[in-house]
Order: sequence, then structure tokens, then C-alpha cells
Amino acid sequence: MNNIESLDQFPRCKTCGKIIVKNVTSFRQGFGQIQYCCAKCRANNPEYKKKFLENRMTKFGNIFGDIKKIVTTRISRHGRKNPKLSESLKKAYRERKTEI
Repeated sequence: MNNIESLDQFPRCKTCGKIIVKNVTSFRQGFGQIQYCCAKCRANNPEYKKKFLENRMTKFGNIFGDIKKIVTTRISRHGRKNPKLSESLKKAYRERKTEI
């Protein structure tokens, strides 16, 4: 991004076309290789969605993640597969309501 003299020289978001004017200082952001203005634009890009799903398939074998790990974590934390129905969460919600 050195020697930029006009707005036309700034990179633009792949999804919405906005000018991206961000200082990149981390590996996660890509050191000047930013392609999207925000996480919402990145998530709405069909190319990113396709790449994301392909990575999930190669890593876990399905697009939802490791189902066995998810179920065991829910059982250990809440005592059942569906955490929405657990007594611990119901109690926590009731306590929040009384605080409010």
C-alpha cells in the first residue's frame, strides 16, 4: 500500500465493492492481502462459502464438524444431547430473568 495517491488505488471488497482502508498488522488479516471489508461480506461470498465447506469436508468428513465430539461435550456439560432442555440452562435463564 505504499505510494498510493488516489482512492482508485486502494483494494476493493470482493463482495460489496467498498474501498478497503485498513492497516493490516497480523497474520490472520493477511499482511495487505485483505479481500473483504468485513466478516459479513466474507461469509456472503460464494467463493468463500465453497472453500469453507470443502475444508470442513476434508477435515471432518461432513460440513457440520465432528458430531461425536459435539455430543460428548453436550452430555458432559449439560447431561443430555440437547442443551436447550437441560435443567442447568433452565436454572441459569430463570436467574437471569429475576436479575433483570
